[in-house]
Amino acid sequence: MSSIHILQPTLLSRGDSGLLEITGTPVAFLPESPPRTRAVCTLEPESTLLVLSDGLLEIRADEKEYGDGPMQDYLKEASGFDADDLVRGLVNDAMEFGGWMPVDDDLTMMAVRRGNLSSPPGTGS
Repeated sequence: MSSIHILQPTLLSRGDSGLLEITGTPVAFLPESPPRTRAVCTLEPESTLLVLSDGLLEIRADEKEYGDGPMQDYLKEASGFDADDLVRGLVNDAMEFGGWMPVDDDLTMMAVRRGNLSSPPGTGS
């Protein structure tokens, strides 16, 4: 039996971020898992939907966790990044925060970015 603790998805848009309100366990093989609710959002041009597991947030430096503030600081700076650069930079920032110590939990992430559809190919996000 197993479950993966995925946190509420974060919607990043123009230097701002917000959580989508959902409940339950999204990936689980446990009969007693609570039902999962659904959230619907509009992914505006140049916005990113970020989904990640708790392993990233729990990277520690002394008694502080990465998810207690440093991650939000990074996301404010990186809200305009493409999905690949956002995920790579987020892992790098978290590992640097934790002093590059080994991590005991998974670092599962997915970022989906909507480009600017009004830009000609090769010039938009």
